[in-house]
Amino acid sequence: MILYDWGSREWHKIAIRRCDSGPCTLVTIRKDSWTWIIGTLIIRFVGVFVVLVVIMIMLIVSGRIFSSADTKKGKEKPQPVVAK
Repeated sequence: MILYDWGSREWHKIAIRRCDSGPCTLVTIRKDSWTWIIGTLIIRFVGVFVVLVVIMIMLIVSGRIFSSADTKKGKEKPQPVVAK
């Protein structure tokens, strides 16, 4: 099986072959470049950072909603109990 990343560029070729004898697999990455490797790592790092920022913003917003709902409950005056 031969996989091409970003089209059929030869320097992105990944070949996966099964060995004829025994249960082994040979994976070959050909003509890889450092630009592609570093670019992929940077994209992954930025993606994880963006996901964490979105989760943090959602937690801040939900915390403010819950705290405002809690303060509204605390401001209600209790009704006096009248004994007859």
